[in-house]
Amino acid sequence: MRQYLTSSTILILFLIIIHNDSYSQDKVYDVVILKSGINVVGAIVELIPDKTVKMYDTRGKEIIINFSDIERIEKKNFNYDKYMEIPLITEEDKLRKNFAFFINGGFFIRQDEIETSHNLNLTANYNFKQFGIGPGIFLTRINEKTVSAVVMDLRYTFLIKGIKPYFFADIGYAFGETDAKGVIAKFGSGMRYNINENIGLTADVSYLFQNYNYNVSNLKYSSKVYNVAGTYRGVLLNGGIAVSIF
Repeated sequence: MRQYLTSSTILILFLIIIHNDSYSQDKVYDVVILKSGINVVGAIVELIPDKTVKMYDTRGKEIIINFSDIERIEKKNFNYDKYMEIPLITEEDKLRKNFAFFINGGFFIRQDEIETSHNLNLTANYNFKQFGIGPGIFLTRINEKTVSAVVMDLRYTFLIKGIKPYFFADIGYAFGETDAKGVIAKFGSGMRYNINENIGLTADVSYLFQNYNYNVSNLKYSSKVYNVAGTYRGVLLNGGIAVSIF
């Protein structure tokens, strides 16, 4: 027996097609484009100029963005299905910055003799997610003389939120009129605690190797010049501040 579609069946099928089409068609959303390149899509519910933007994404999640992180705000048509594939900003994204500057200092405790001196470190890093690399300047006092060195700083941060432990290695060369010219290397670990999204406090401990190579003579007894070479070793106990931007 041949079966025919009733008018009610046709109406139901028509409504299903219309519903699916309206569900997947393009809709207008607020789009906050961040300086990091991330697009945050949703509806802005509060905007405080030069402070924050509060919005809800289409999943209903509340997001608060600092004005300083925003490149521009637009309105665009988005297909809902395609939008579900767009990555949302997370707390980790807000804390992760491209550039970081470290200023820290403390004490250098020599291993070969009981002597404590001060040291200062200035470092600028470019971050690839949790890995950072960049140049730095290291200053300390050895045998009542200032040692200045240019180093390359490598560091890895294990966590993005909360107290963030990190490991670092600095390798470079010492310059200047001092008996501590030569290769310098220090390896250590520490912790960073962020006061806000951009500024954090650091504390770390490291072990330093500093080559020395110099000539000595005693003209009172002999004109002969002797060469002395070796390595200073010691522990660095430092604290400081870290500033992350962009």
